[in-house]
Amino acid sequence: MALPSLPSQGHEAGRGHSFEPVPEHYARLSRLFNDARRLGYRCWANPVALGDRGGTAKMSVGNELNPGFNTLINEFSRDGLRKGFIQVPVRPLDEYLEEMNISRVDLLKVDVEGAEGLVVRGARRILESHRVRSIIMEVSPRAEKVSGRPRGDTIRYLQSLGYKGHLLDHGRPGPLPSRYDFWVAETFWSL
Repeated sequence: MALPSLPSQGHEAGRGHSFEPVPEHYARLSRLFNDARRLGYRCWANPVALGDRGGTAKMSVGNELNPGFNTLINEFSRDGLRKGFIQVPVRPLDEYLEEMNISRVDLLKVDVEGAEGLVVRGARRILESHRVRSIIMEVSPRAEKVSGRPRGDTIRYLQSLGYKGHLLDHGRPGPLPSRYDFWVAETFWSL
């Protein structure tokens, strides 16, 4: 099927970068992004996980009951929802942004099944310099606990950098709870 070309106005303003280390998910994402580029969108799919340092890591891969539950926090996954483990390449977001010559991020969306703390620490330079305007991020204090970090560690880290967080409840912002005893929550952050 041939895809129509659209006028480039509007598409030139933004760029999208996505990271997906699970090979079958990456293949689908790559096909979708190829179609989007033919329509004039500027987007890139990367077959890597984001983390706090470069290298490789063992990733738990979700089974057919929960195929999106892929996590670098292997203790956070469960046997009944896990297909197995794979080795995946990992790189810090700061490194990627520098390589791509990206100095500012308008929206950072992070949904990495409990490994959010690894992603934000790998984006330390761009976050500390306040070059990320807004963040939508799933946070999981339970995943922090099972990985040996204190519950709420990622929330406190972003707050220490000057970001103000809100709990999203059905898309509506509300206050972050003072206790971090929840399993997972969608949050919005801004300066």
